[in-house]
Amino acid sequence: MIGMERNYSIDTIKCFAIFSVVILHTVTGGYLGFLVTTLSKFAVPFFFMASGFLLGEKIRLSKNQFHTLFSYIKKISKIYLKWFLFYFLLDLSIMVAYHFVKDSSPVPEMIKYVKKLSLLNVFYYGDATSGYQLWFLPSLIISIILVYFSHKYNMSIAILIFSLVLNIIGLFGQSYSFLIDLNINTRDPLFFGLFYTCLGFFFSCKHNLFIKKYSRGNLYLFLVVIFALLQVMERYILTKVYSGQYGDYFISTIFLSFFLFLFVVNNTQLGKYSFFVKIGRNSLGIYVIHIAFIKIINTALAVIEINIFTNALTEIIYAFFIFTISYLFYNLLQKSKLKLLNKINQLQSFSVKHLKL
Repeated sequence: MIGMERNYSIDTIKCFAIFSVVILHTVTGGYLGFLVTTLSKFAVPFFFMASGFLLGEKIRLSKNQFHTLFSYIKKISKIYLKWFLFYFLLDLSIMVAYHFVKDSSPVPEMIKYVKKLSLLNVFYYGDATSGYQLWFLPSLIISIILVYFSHKYNMSIAILIFSLVLNIIGLFGQSYSFLIDLNINTRDPLFFGLFYTCLGFFFSCKHNLFIKKYSRGNLYLFLVVIFALLQVMERYILTKVYSGQYGDYFISTIFLSFFLFLFVVNNTQLGKYSFFVKIGRNSLGIYVIHIAFIKIINTALAVIEINIFTNALTEIIYAFFIFTISYLFYNLLQKSKLKLLNKINQLQSFSVKHLKL
């Protein structure tokens, strides 16, 4: 496969997106909390779009497209299964430790927990453990499989339109449920992940269509700000005025995501030499591990009966703390893994030399 030019803007935006994900999982209270969590809702759609775009770029330049798809799915599947097992064991460990401190039996809670592990929750919704953020990975796997085969049989436009229709229908399982309540979880592959993965893939397939001769970065950023504010207004009206559900995505999210990615593909060198790029490249690691720190710290605070999160500002500080330790710990994990692999390789080389002798 021919080398692919790196888009540093994607890595830069990933840095802010992954911090936004941590915000979504830690900040809850007040009008400030409402504002920052609503503005942070660009993050997951952006991750889906970036994944679809990068897969499209790899497939476009690949001689063996199916092998590229298979390698991509294999990589994501391994990450998901490893971290699913991690959170499964973490949950059981915390249950045992918590009930030990409270001098009670963890067995009833453990039985209830294991019964929740259905095939649908594990392999489709991906939220069977406390690592509920892992839902993104099976959603991405299902989405890219559908996107790939649609591309293979020249149905990319058809699936983009179809996924848009599903995404709009999915709104009725979100904050628009006060109009028509679907009464199903639409934060899933078909109603959520598929459309944004398709849209990112479409940006790759129609690359020349979206690359402008003269940069219009300021215009795209202006439109991003406008639709971000519209998203705040939309969510406020739906949840505060009409008492709609929490909502993971909205109508304005579509336009916000579109113009943000239009900015990204037209400004590929943004943040090239910055620390943001380095963090963005490790965004998946932060994504999979940050809930573990939240779970452990929140459980510890619950045991000692201390509440330090009195307002949205303290929650934002907490979010930054979780973000920082997640990044540092994941980097340490990767370096330790690399050292271990190097030692194993050295031992293997040493053994081979002695066998030859």
